[in-house]
Amino acid sequence: AGPARPASARPPRPAAASRAGGVDAAAAQFLRASLLHLLGEHFAYPWIARRRGWEGEVRLALRVGAAGRVSDLRVVKTSGYAILDRAALRSARRIRVVPEAARWLRGRHLDIVVPVEYRLVNG
Repeated sequence: AGPARPASARPPRPAAASRAGGVDAAAAQFLRASLLHLLGEHFAYPWIARRRGWEGEVRLALRVGAAGRVSDLRVVKTSGYAILDRAALRSARRIRVVPEAARWLRGRHLDIVVPVEYRLVNG
């Protein structure tokens, strides 16, 4: 067995989405998938956490505004490790705009909770 390697952000279970902004299910599903893809592109697993074998899931709440801008980021469920929570927030902050969001949102916003998983894999 070789050294542990970090897993990339896995496609997690469906995220909870608020329909308060009047966003339909198809739009919420598209935006959820887009956010998870973008989180995967910006995913970072802190070296010290990998070395110490720390794993966990961080749940982030955020808003996708009518123009697709990501705002109001916050941790709603901690991984149990502040370093992983901060890394998840940093990854999400790198997402400035969700492409195509304005077309799907049609002047509305979407409040959503997305999971960011930190799991070590062997190989």
